[in-house]
Amino acid sequence: MYDVIRRFSLPALLLLLIGTVAAQQPGDLLKQAEEKKRIEAQRLERIYADAIRNGDLIGKTNPQRAVQVLREALAELNQDTEALKAERRAEMVRKLTKDIESWNQLSDVKRTTPGPATPLPRTDPRPSTDPNKGAFDAAKDRFARDKDAKVERDRIKDDREKGSLAVQRDILASTIPSPDVVAYPRDWPDKIRKRTTGVTMTAQEKAILKVLGSPITVDYKDGMTFKDVIEDLQKRAGQNFVVDQRALEEANIKYDTPVNLSLKGVTVRTVLKRLLADFNMTYVVKDQAVQITSIPRAKDMLSVRAYYVGDLVPVVDMRLPAFLNQAQAYQTMQMLVVTITQTVEPESWEVNGKGGMGTIAFDPVRFQLIIKQTAEVHYLMGLSGR
Repeated sequence: MYDVIRRFSLPALLLLLIGTVAAQQPGDLLKQAEEKKRIEAQRLERIYADAIRNGDLIGKTNPQRAVQVLREALAELNQDTEALKAERRAEMVRKLTKDIESWNQLSDVKRTTPGPATPLPRTDPRPSTDPNKGAFDAAKDRFARDKDAKVERDRIKDDREKGSLAVQRDILASTIPSPDVVAYPRDWPDKIRKRTTGVTMTAQEKAILKVLGSPITVDYKDGMTFKDVIEDLQKRAGQNFVVDQRALEEANIKYDTPVNLSLKGVTVRTVLKRLLADFNMTYVVKDQAVQITSIPRAKDMLSVRAYYVGDLVPVVDMRLPAFLNQAQAYQTMQMLVVTITQTVEPESWEVNGKGGMGTIAFDPVRFQLIIKQTAEVHYLMGLSGR
């Protein structure tokens, strides 16, 4: 190669060098410069992102180490003048500086807090001549950062598990009634108020219901007629008994129809039901009187009410999927419906197959019981206003 170079004079070598440089297109040189800037910008962005993430992970347990990591990244950014845009570089510098100040403050607080003394790291005063020491130190630092990050991740995971267990314990405790003190939710009065807006009854109608529940003994025979029985019950109850004449005609019943009924120690309500059932008739408490009419006509006198029962639904169990919680709520409402129809005037409910007219259904959207019944049954259920 030296022999080849000696064959050319110095001017010839200069011309050859100039020609080689000129052979490269200006556009190629610009693209190369732009590509280098782009690669350098990506490197700086990665350094910045790693520093922010690692600082957040290890800062709570080792704020001094977090400050060191952030300062190293800040030094890299300060050395750059071309790769990053000025606005982006300024934004990154502000963020790093702010985090450095925050972790410095936390580090100062920890230093002023009494605790076990931490031994200083041992340093070797002798200069190292090992060319691989720099790489080893970098790997060591990276290992330390990864270890701190793992400790922080484990701590966060543990805190989340403890928080989840605490929530589940609170939910479970809320479903177990206390034998001493019952704590109701703050909106309990509003929920109760929704169930106390039922069919209102006058004082006279309430008095009629009270009389209908009083005990009585009857022995109707020896030629007593339908009219005689009604007049006797009206006299003994001290209340008005209004007979629907048109309903009697439609049922082909006359006042002189004989009656044979003997009952002992039963309520006036039971006597009326037994008496009227034989004639396919019934009664309804309405307009401050006992209205005696046919079953089809009585159905037109029923009132429909919607009663909120959302406060009776079981507390949602976070450990169960949504469909199981919904199924549990629906089952509870079904049990409530069965309880009502089997204990509150069972013969008045259509579902029991005893000639009753009342119906009841559960609205799962609004958590309401839709009840169609007489005012008397609404009152007896204790759901109406009193």
